[in-house]
Amino acid sequence: GAGTLTTYRKVVLPQILPTVLGAAVFAFTLSYNEAERGLLLVGQDNTMPIEVFSVASADRATPEMFALGSVTTIVSTLLLVFASWLVLRRPAGTSDSNPFSSMTANIKILTTGGTIASTGDDGGASPTTRGEELIASVPGLDTYADVTVDEIARISSFDMDWETIVRIGDAALAAADEVDGVVVTHGTDTMEESAYATDLTFDGDLPIVFTGAQRRPDETSPDGPSNLLTAVRAAADERLHGIGAAYVAFDEQLHSARDVTKTHTASLGTFDSPGKGPLAIMTRNGLRVYRSPESYSVDLPHTVPTHSVRMVKSGTGVPEAPIREAIESGTDGIVLEGTGLGNATASLGDAVATAVSDGVPVVVT
Repeated sequence: GAGTLTTYRKVVLPQILPTVLGAAVFAFTLSYNEAERGLLLVGQDNTMPIEVFSVASADRATPEMFALGSVTTIVSTLLLVFASWLVLRRPAGTSDSNPFSSMTANIKILTTGGTIASTGDDGGASPTTRGEELIASVPGLDTYADVTVDEIARISSFDMDWETIVRIGDAALAAADEVDGVVVTHGTDTMEESAYATDLTFDGDLPIVFTGAQRRPDETSPDGPSNLLTAVRAAADERLHGIGAAYVAFDEQLHSARDVTKTHTASLGTFDSPGKGPLAIMTRNGLRVYRSPESYSVDLPHTVPTHSVRMVKSGTGVPEAPIREAIESGTDGIVLEGTGLGNATASLGDAVATAVSDGVPVVVT
């Protein structure tokens, strides 16, 4: 049942050892007197329910033999009871994750704001809820993990910047020796971008699970608590440990940061991985994995980008002006989102030729 040597050493071995020892001691109790294996006596002057076998030269067990059998029986029974307690004490809902697991994971939650932490007023919604309040809104969270919270930012995700994304990775690396996984609460507008950027640049072996909400805490039936619980349970799953990848946990699904995208403005099930589907879903019994939970991204430096890249989208009647303006602004590169198989209007095509001749790289997608 152990996925890795560490899991076996820390989780499985401490549980199977009492069982093995208990069975061994009990076997010794039943077999140390080979001469009279078939004869089991009931104590004449003792209230113990089970006696050891009689010795070959006597009609009843000697006091010494009776004492030894009593002690070994008691010890083996206690060991077996202890082994059963270890198995039964594991938190409810972990059978799909690891049927042997009785350890509680340590999870760091990094908050950045977003709808999950926002409240509304006449001027619109803004992040006002602190991390500790988010944790308090999730009943039973401590059943699955020991949680600590750090605030990275308190902003709406349409204002997310590279400096904040780098701080998320730095905070995750700083906590690597103390926690098993990291959860990032984030606005949904740019969650897929932050998750993918983290997947590209994070140089650690922790799972980093992004989550958020479509409904604010002060709206009817907010989805934030459920999404946060899903993210913590996913980050606590041992199958995600030791890999170093970023994910998005939303609406009881776990997606790869490489594939996930927001598909609807308001739907609770807004995140999807087109053509691939989620890596896993969260059930009452734990994480049910469909695809290997790992990073599907290349590695890039973990730093704030110093180059400027302009994005231009082609469409019906789009002139050359967007690319001309990008060249004049001194951009370091241009990404042209074409139509079909990377097609663009003739005007944009002429502007692309000018950009390339001026030494500005253009990537068409």
